[in-house]
Amino acid sequence: MEPIVSITYSLGMMAIATMVYGGVQRRPWPKYQRHLVIGAAFGLTASAVMLEPLHVVPGVFADLRNLFIAFAAAFLGPLGAAVSVVIVSLARLAIGGVGASYGVIAIVFAAVVGLIAGALGMKHRGSSIRHAILFGVATTLPTTLVFSIPDTPVERAAIVVASLLAANILGSVTFGLLIQRERLIARRERLLTDTADHDPLTGCLNRRGLERRLEQQVPSARRGTAFLLIDIDRFKGINDTYGHNTGDDVLVQVAATLNAAVRPGDLIARLGGEEFTAILQNVTEREARRIAERLRRTIEQKVYIDAPEPLTVTASIGGAHFNHTVPEWREALTLIDRRLYAAKNSGRNRTVMSEAA
Repeated sequence: MEPIVSITYSLGMMAIATMVYGGVQRRPWPKYQRHLVIGAAFGLTASAVMLEPLHVVPGVFADLRNLFIAFAAAFLGPLGAAVSVVIVSLARLAIGGVGASYGVIAIVFAAVVGLIAGALGMKHRGSSIRHAILFGVATTLPTTLVFSIPDTPVERAAIVVASLLAANILGSVTFGLLIQRERLIARRERLLTDTADHDPLTGCLNRRGLERRLEQQVPSARRGTAFLLIDIDRFKGINDTYGHNTGDDVLVQVAATLNAAVRPGDLIARLGGEEFTAILQNVTEREARRIAERLRRTIEQKVYIDAPEPLTVTASIGGAHFNHTVPEWREALTLIDRRLYAAKNSGRNRTVMSEAA
């Protein structure tokens, strides 16, 4: 009866771990953050599995914790493996008993097995039944350390190891299928979100993508934040005179020029038509003015119309810098749009970062 209860409980923990895995992988967080959270979840569920173990002798028991560790290592890499190993090792040491140190060694061994499986492409190719069986066998190997613990009944230990081998194989097949399914769904959803958030022509964030990014990542105001609105001068005339293909080429050139000219962490988005925006984070007002002017000059120097007589393209920029309180995006847009209008009225191909006196 004990093996059935332990295996059923472990399968329930696998279901919980899978739900967390799928939910976190759908989040638009950086990869390392997702792996940290999921690694912690795998570590906690693996620790919970130790509450319903297969007992050998007092202080010595076996369970499916190694399977959780191995999957964390295979699908999350070294970072996820390290987090889960630390959590489960601390839990095993807290439980204590003569088998505690052996348990920690087995946990580390399981992580190594998972890392090797991941390096061999387990998470990319998926788990066939054959691979799942091999994975289950490999994660059971550390449990054989139980035979080296003094005064351990060999017959009882053999029964526990055999039961655990069957449970690990079953768990490996089940866990592998569930994790692989959640992984593919999460990747598909992130791809759809990424496609919806980017302009297909220039590859820049679109308006929706920019607003979503700003909701998730509030601009840092430690030294200040600047918002720039960049508009290509006489763009309608470019389309009318040279055609829309040429206009599209100009948009692509401008987008590439802006992305190359800003710093890592700054945001570039195409708002629509010939309008782009740049959000400069952690900048002083003086730096923001200098960057805005550099963007304007770089467009003038590098963007051109490929005609019998190549023509340069210029842009006007309206911007605003905020020292401490960063306004909502729509509020900032109203201000920089007004300053862009002033730049246009002043003759185009210029930058306006403040209101006229």
